Amino acid sequence: MRAGINSFGFGGINVHVTLEGAAISRRTALTGREQKLLSSVQDAELFLLGGDNAQELSAQVERLAGYAARLSWAELGDLAAVLARQPGTRQVRAALVAAIPAELASALRVLQEQLAQGTTRCFDPRAGVFIGATDQARIAFLFSGQAAPVRLDGGALARRFPEVKALYDRAALPALPVGEGQGGGNTVATAIAQPAIVTAELAALQVLARLGVTAQVAVGHSLGELTALHWAGALDETALLDLARVRG
Repeated sequence: MRAGINSFGFGGINVHVTLEGAAISRRTALTGREQKLLSSVQDAELFLLGGDNAQELSAQVERLAGYAARLSWAELGDLAAVLARQPGTRQVRAALVAAIPAELASALRVLQEQLAQGTTRCFDPRAGVFIGATDQARIAFLFSGQAAPVRLDGGALARRFPEVKALYDRAALPALPVGEGQGGGNTVATAIAQPAIVTAELAALQVLARLGVTAQVAVGHSLGELTALHWAGALDETALLDLARVRG
């Protein structure tokens, strides 16, 4: 297990400390199961529920519980999609994770029990049940500068989201020489790293927007100031990518 801690000074003096848990042996590769999960379609659905108060949420749970066990596997995805389109400003919210109809029915029963007990906070990964309330907290975006990880393609996001793939096609980032991995020395060169980091930040913005996640304020650290200006509407995408190349 590893954790990274950043400390960024106002004068540009940056410190990064990496802590690593004690282990008998160091892992050097993903397990077969991890590789399979990374390359496969998702194996569960996320069901988002909510109401302006606990009573509204309980009523929604009761309606779903009435037919959840009779759904087909294909209908699970349809239900998850419909629930995800609901307004996201509900005060009391719950989320359920289930792979098959029986799991969804079981999670709904657990959720019903928790709500009946007046529970307002629940984090139960084993049952796939999560409950929380919101006070309309503000969201802020922080755009990182150079020293952020450098990737020259959209990775999993490009495979999942066509708009991210199109973005990387437009960005036309340089390819690494044959034989060099993503961690190769070339990626630390500013001419390569800075356009790549800005493109990754643009990709993140596109995915967050598609998921309905918006911010009220944004800040940028060093190079990230350019992406913050784009977020604020001062630069369009073409100007942002051009500036990142020139800056690099």
